[in-house]
Amino acid sequence: MKAKKRNRKEGGTFGIRGKLIFSLSAIGLVLLISSFITFFEYRSISHHVSELIADNIHSITLVEKISDETSAYNTELGRVLGTRSGGEMPVLDIESIDAWCDTLTTLARTDAIRSGVEEVRNSLEIYVRESTAINTTSIGFNNVFTGGTGLGDWFYDEFQDKSYRNLRRSLTNLSTEIYTTLELNAERFDNGFYRSIIPEVVAVATGLLLILVLLAFMLSYYVNPLRKMLASLREYRSEGRKYSYEFDGDDELAALNDGIREVCGENQQLRRRITTLKEQKTEEAAQ
Repeated sequence: MKAKKRNRKEGGTFGIRGKLIFSLSAIGLVLLISSFITFFEYRSISHHVSELIADNIHSITLVEKISDETSAYNTELGRVLGTRSGGEMPVLDIESIDAWCDTLTTLARTDAIRSGVEEVRNSLEIYVRESTAINTTSIGFNNVFTGGTGLGDWFYDEFQDKSYRNLRRSLTNLSTEIYTTLELNAERFDNGFYRSIIPEVVAVATGLLLILVLLAFMLSYYVNPLRKMLASLREYRSEGRKYSYEFDGDDELAALNDGIREVCGENQQLRRRITTLKEQKTEEAAQ
């Protein structure tokens, strides 16, 4: 018995404390790794998609600037041409519009947006060429707005209905395409969020499974043996039965059970000796 107990002490290098630390550390490590994966995955996706969304918003702002600039120019052009005494032609800020179009091309992430920017450039070029060809010194209110020289039909039918309308349509198409891309990027952001939390969900599920396995392990290898040890110890104390419970193991609990069984066995032997000595003394006294 002593040799067996000694062997368990010497071989039990991975005891209860080590097993608990290992099990809980494994669960914590799984959750920690999954948290890092979730964090970096979400950070990567959110950073990339956020840049795309920011570019889309900037592009929409630039399209609105071009639209406001050309609209103000067209309104001023109509006002000048509508004045009976004529007036000075308004000036369109072509340099700024070209710079905005260059920025739009740089920010464009799809071929559709790049094509839209080129369409705006072409429409704007036609519109500016026709608008600057108007000689305001020879075109007055009567020429344009009463059609005295046939320029009224040209101004309304060709310049406004075709050139300016084409420009507005190209700007609207570009803005619509950018808004569509913005919606897609927002949807990607949402999908990326759900995709990034998948490792965390898997880790939590794995952690719960490991906890259940640990619980089953604790019940099987520690709680149930302790209950049986207590039951056998109660039988020994109340009924004088031999402490006979034994289970396989190489940790502190198995060593404790061996120690209890050894102490109980020695105690029973001591009781029998005392009882024998008492009987001997009683017989000697009777003789």
